Amino acid sequence: MKMNPDFLRGLARCWLAVSIATLTVRCAHAASDQPFNVRTFGAVGDGKTMDRAALQAAIDAANKDGGGVVLLPPGVYLTGSLRLKSRVELHLESGATLLGSTSPSDYSKLGWTLGLLQAEGEENLKITGGGTIDGQGRALAQDVMRLLQAGQIRNGSGRTDRPDESHRPMLIAFRNCRRVTLTGIKLKDSACWVQNFINCEDLILDHLRVDSTAFWNNDGIDVTDCRRVKVSNCDVNSADDGICLKSEEGG
Repeated sequence: MKMNPDFLRGLARCWLAVSIATLTVRCAHAASDQPFNVRTFGAVGDGKTMDRAALQAAIDAANKDGGGVVLLPPGVYLTGSLRLKSRVELHLESGATLLGSTSPSDYSKLGWTLGLLQAEGEENLKITGGGTIDGQGRALAQDVMRLLQAGQIRNGSGRTDRPDESHRPMLIAFRNCRRVTLTGIKLKDSACWVQNFINCEDLILDHLRVDSTAFWNNDGIDVTDCRRVKVSNCDVNSADDGICLKSEEGG
């Protein structure tokens, strides 16, 4: 039986279009499997250069691509507040340090809190690896104290002998997030509570090393109004509560 030449040509064009589409999907999938190395986005990692813009650009790119790993290779990355996004894993290799700025102006508010790593309403977040998050809490808190004594900021309580929690940045401040995992990292020297999770669901904290005695109220892990939380294999040395369960209900 003879086939119509026009039919064969149409079939060939259809097969070619499907093949190109399949190849495009496979290439896109292969690209998303590659980590988003922060140095590719301009991060210097010398501990002196402000890398905030480069780090945030890598996070935003991973989120826009549908998710992926933002990789911090060995180095010291100075930054202010960063916003983590859904489906992004922040991976700190051994020898990598995320270094918090000592200038209060480099931090932004999330609700009533200030934080180095922030997230609100995001899902499928991970912070992993063998690296360190260092808040330089003593120097940062001293600068906040200077602002308080100069009258440039005010405590809600009216106290002038030490700044309250709303003026001192935490290392991690997550609110209304789902499916959050932190594992393997070291968190040190926060100016306030080390990490605070508010109204989060399916939270896993595993093999974390917390060493924070830089200032008053250095709670190691604060879990506030959260559901389905697992804390395991954590080593906490803090200047206040080690693991604290809280609620914002009723203020």
